[in-house]
Amino acid sequence: MYYAGYTFNKTHGNSFLHGKANFEFMLLKLDCYLSDRAGVESNCDMTSFFEHQRTSFKRSYLKNLILLAAVDGQMDDKELKLLYKIGKRRGLKEWQVIGILADNSPHELFIPDSMSSRMNLLYDFMEIVYADGHVNEREMYFINKTITAFNLPSKVSSELLMMFSRGTPSITEWANFSNAMLV
Repeated sequence: MYYAGYTFNKTHGNSFLHGKANFEFMLLKLDCYLSDRAGVESNCDMTSFFEHQRTSFKRSYLKNLILLAAVDGQMDDKELKLLYKIGKRRGLKEWQVIGILADNSPHELFIPDSMSSRMNLLYDFMEIVYADGHVNEREMYFINKTITAFNLPSKVSSELLMMFSRGTPSITEWANFSNAMLV
């Protein structure tokens, strides 16, 4: 489904050695092979491949948040500051966040594989929604489509609105809510 420049689909991201990850793995193997043949020292252990996968996940995660922050046609200072804060909380450096914000390439909604990661993303989405002090129609449309893409019941939307309207929930409150969704 396409909405305001954003594509929603049921594609899952970062499954081990599927799609783009498989291609990147093959490129790493080729690079290692060519480095060996040329007698050039290289970092050809699997650590670099998996580190790239983790960074790719974090970049896609933050791009999702940027999609939501921009869905109302503007990104105010509070949303921008929150994007930096969330990026840091999720393990990105400031220069990485700057680079991701500057990237104007098209981005499809990234759907994490695990329900736990989906719930983390949903939490961060709701922080973005409430960052500017009001919730608009486009933001709620985005949240509703995300909830559908995450295979969660539609009632989750109203529960999230109620929970976050009182302020950001405590860790315990969010853990209880998340655990109820995981069942």
